[in-house]
Amino acid sequence: MKINRLIACALAACAVACGDDNPAAPGPSPGSRVTELFIGALPVGGSSFYSIGFPESTQVRVTLVGLSSEAGALLPGTLTLRLGIPSGTGCAAMSSAPNVAPGFAAQLVSQLNTGTYCVSVEDTGGLTQTTNFLVRINQIPNSALSPDPPAPSTETFASNLAVRGTSARTFRATAAGPLTLTLQSIGPPSSANVDVSIGIPREDGTGCLIGRTERGGALLQMSTSVDAGNYCVLLTDFGNLTAPVSFTLTIAKP
Repeated sequence: MKINRLIACALAACAVACGDDNPAAPGPSPGSRVTELFIGALPVGGSSFYSIGFPESTQVRVTLVGLSSEAGALLPGTLTLRLGIPSGTGCAAMSSAPNVAPGFAAQLVSQLNTGTYCVSVEDTGGLTQTTNFLVRINQIPNSALSPDPPAPSTETFASNLAVRGTSARTFRATAAGPLTLTLQSIGPPSSANVDVSIGIPREDGTGCLIGRTERGGALLQMSTSVDAGNYCVLLTDFGNLTAPVSFTLTIAKP
């Protein structure tokens, strides 16, 4: 069962980063892959943009990762994503992806030359209230593109979860492709249920910005498509546990 809940750290991050349209961020050094997070609050019918610069020709992959209410609940709405060129106080669109729902695989991909560009989000009818948004911008210079993606791999996350506690792990997908999280075991007792969430690590390394959460016990499985990049998995006791439990979760990733 999907649980519409956004971890508090995501809201804390938004409180720091949200505001009016962001100024241009420092450009990456030549040959380096860069990930930037565009976080803000969008009113119904509103728009916002973020400026980025490239020192060389770059593939840009834009992903709407999450939408949440001001109170922190995950929302099922959609936004329109655009890539363009800053123009006055706006962003003149060059390409767009209309009415996209949150996910972890890029919804807008474009090949851009050296220069300054912008990413914008706009409500074109998918929102019903002021909404916090989380957008990831992956920048891959042409010189860093790999013609042969690495082979898929699996890693194991085995730890303990305290009553009303959390347990988290970060991992990296080295290519775009399918991701599957499987809660192989948890307990005792066998009736133990927890929230399992997937998200993106905060840029300062202090938490996990959640994009999707499901609730269940042993053999709970979450599958989604992802882009190459860093991710985090978070297990949370929502009030079901009466004593600490051990668990084993496998991460099958591209």
